[in-house]
Amino acid sequence: TLRWLVRAQALVRRIAFRVAWCWLCAWARFPGILVAICLLLVGLTIFVGLALSPVAVETDFDSFLKTDVPSSVIYDAYQSARAARSVSSSSARRLEEVVPIYVQKDVVVVYQLEDEGLVGGILHDVALH
Repeated sequence: TLRWLVRAQALVRRIAFRVAWCWLCAWARFPGILVAICLLLVGLTIFVGLALSPVAVETDFDSFLKTDVPSSVIYDAYQSARAARSVSSSSARRLEEVVPIYVQKDVVVVYQLEDEGLVGGILHDVALH
């Protein structure tokens, strides 16, 4: 029974190899069909995606004024913190409204290396010493 199992396994391998080889030969012989099938799959995916969730056009102009750049995000955070912290001016102390909620500072360093061999720039060991 073991011989029969080994022969069956070898036969399955030969058949699988021939089937795979036929598929490879077919794709090599007719590459246009492969491209057409791939484009059909992409088009079908797009069609199904559009059918399941239709396009919603944003018509509110105020939403276009809102951006995701860091300065806008920081400004929104500042406005939210200020609104959450606001106290009526009649009961607030005089200096409470002047205290900044946060301070942000940026440092920009612009330099030109005289030695082109310093791969690490100004953070290279030679440049630091």
